[in-house]
Amino acid sequence: MHNRAGVAARIAAGSAVRAVLTRGEPLGRPPGHLSTSDRAFADLLAKTTLRRAGQIDELLVHAAGRPLGKIREPVRSILRVCAAHLVFLDAPPHTISTAVNAIRAVRPGAKAFANAVLRAAVRDAPIILSQQEAPRLNTPDSLWQSWQRDYGDDGATAIAQAHLIIPPLDVTCRDPAQAEQWAMRLEGIALPGGGVRIPQPPGDITKLAGFAEGAWWVQDCAARLATTAMTITPRMHVLDLCAAPGGKTAQLIAMGASVTARESDSERAQRLTENLARLSMEATIEVCDARKAGGQFDGVLADLPCSASGTIRRHPDVAYRRRDPETLRALQDALLAQAAHCVRPGGQLVMVTCSLAPEEGSGLAARFLTHHPSFTLTPLTPPWGLTQAAREAGFLQTLPYYWLDRGGMDGFFIARFLRTDNP
Repeated sequence: MHNRAGVAARIAAGSAVRAVLTRGEPLGRPPGHLSTSDRAFADLLAKTTLRRAGQIDELLVHAAGRPLGKIREPVRSILRVCAAHLVFLDAPPHTISTAVNAIRAVRPGAKAFANAVLRAAVRDAPIILSQQEAPRLNTPDSLWQSWQRDYGDDGATAIAQAHLIIPPLDVTCRDPAQAEQWAMRLEGIALPGGGVRIPQPPGDITKLAGFAEGAWWVQDCAARLATTAMTITPRMHVLDLCAAPGGKTAQLIAMGASVTARESDSERAQRLTENLARLSMEATIEVCDARKAGGQFDGVLADLPCSASGTIRRHPDVAYRRRDPETLRALQDALLAQAAHCVRPGGQLVMVTCSLAPEEGSGLAARFLTHHPSFTLTPLTPPWGLTQAAREAGFLQTLPYYWLDRGGMDGFFIARFLRTDNP
């Protein structure tokens, strides 16, 4: 596949992987000078490399006969992405020549070395890969140990295994009643609650039927579950915190709410504005620091910043990001505290994090209740037959291997609180 994709795409993917693995940076978008097809290919290469980084590195050490640290950058990163293409994306062997040309473009003297390493990697991959424990090998130690602690050996393995699968594309239909119709048009399957899952989406989703007319928006099914945790009544005024890119805002509007969407980042707010315009939806959009902005609302949806460990299946760079947990914790507490002030007596507060870590889920919810006695937990019943998402206290927690036969889902923690009196 992608055997015509160019040298520039491989170089771009290698640069992106290097930034993630060596500096802990988020995976950036491929450069704009690439063609649409090469941007999609570079993105696929980078994400596949990050999903399979442990296996690829072990294979390259074998093929090169030396530690990877002895291979200078940018050759090392381009070798990684080329190995990902050849071994995990079923590229035909003749694409080795294009891979070698990519390395020659950045370091001419490495051509013969790269050719020998990649040919050895392709030749020996079946044996090497058969001896690897892929889930463990592709998971950084700190994550593996935390999942073992929180979910046991079997749970950690199941989570890591789900992260190796290239995820399908989930969209939410503006009219849930038309999900079956859009499933047929998009060559996908209808999901409960008005969603459609597209197993093999194109690189450019704007070319899909229904995009231009705003018939649907991209949203993982687990994120859709988070929004349905709020009970919407006619003319209900809801505050959506940290709202961009706008999937939950759109869903709240489609459910009948009048929405104020707050976002601190002006660029993300612009993306939110554009997405709602495409959907022909209206909301009051405020670019502000949600820790300071006030107001009174019938309901508040607080989708909090977090480690995002529940989204690794879609964003494998998250496994390698460097974020200070104490800074995140302080931000989460501050946002929740202000969100509580924005809920009218009798109103709802739905707390959401896309995390697998209990300290960003049940621990955060328990801490909130301790400091806000005017709120009580209202237990949630999981819809769509997702009984395994129910937790004893009344929270919901999805995990990446739920619905694995359909392609899995992101990991989300969801809690709903009711304000019972004045704080």
